[in-house]
Amino acid sequence: MTCNDYWLLEGERVQFNHFTGDGDWAGVEWGEEPDVVKLCAAAFDAVWAVGTDHGDYTPT
Repeated sequence: MTCNDYWLLEGERVQFNHFTGDGDWAGVEWGEEPDVVKLCAAAFDAVWAVGTDHGDYTPT
């Protein structure tokens, strides 16, 4: 399985960080298309809204 995460930079471009199924880093891909940036920003906002503040986090 391959997965990636991303960094949204200044709301204008996205750096996708690709990883192998073993967790090794596999490279970077840039996205600057407005629809891609908008989708990534919306995904970030959705998970941020349901996240736990660092001060409230208690490891289990």
